[in-house]
Amino acid sequence: MRMAFVGAQCVGKTTLIKALLTMYPNYKFYDEVVRKLSKEKKLPINEHAEDYDATQTIITNAHLTNAAESAYIHSNAFFDRCIIDSDSFGKYLYQKNKMSSEAFRYTEMVLLLIFNYFPYDAVVYIPPKLDLVEDGVRDTNYDFQTAVDSVIAQNIEVLSHQYDKVTRFYILESQDLTERVTEVRKLIK
Repeated sequence: MRMAFVGAQCVGKTTLIKALLTMYPNYKFYDEVVRKLSKEKKLPINEHAEDYDATQTIITNAHLTNAAESAYIHSNAFFDRCIIDSDSFGKYLYQKNKMSSEAFRYTEMVLLLIFNYFPYDAVVYIPPKLDLVEDGVRDTNYDFQTAVDSVIAQNIEVLSHQYDKVTRFYILESQDLTERVTEVRKLIK
């Protein structure tokens, strides 16, 4: 099963996936591309980017690469973020006039490309319920998290109606890690 975990920053996606990997060691882990690219390529992210078009396009391309690779090579995979996150951040930035219409349309096209040609088997949306934790990379602004989460929730709502025949969409309600793992394991079975 190819399962993508979606949500604003600091909702527990990485922590949950790392716990799941101890039970599913044969699963490929597609690490969180935003944090990885931010560190490796010194890309400023969230509210700190200088060129949102470039940053979002590079992140979007990484999601496309991961989705395509997993469709052909890794039938069992966990994605720490996916194209829904990139599209949602892009939509947020576009609405704030921080991203061009061309870059935003590109992200939208890649989202459609992935869902039509490399769809995830399941998307697990994690709404923000945990405290924001400073890690030197992610934004800890609650207003920013809430605004981005609102766009993610809207995207999930729309996509769950359009692609429900190929992708299962699930909202993770629990806050406790053990309960979250149990919920996700039920989806995998």
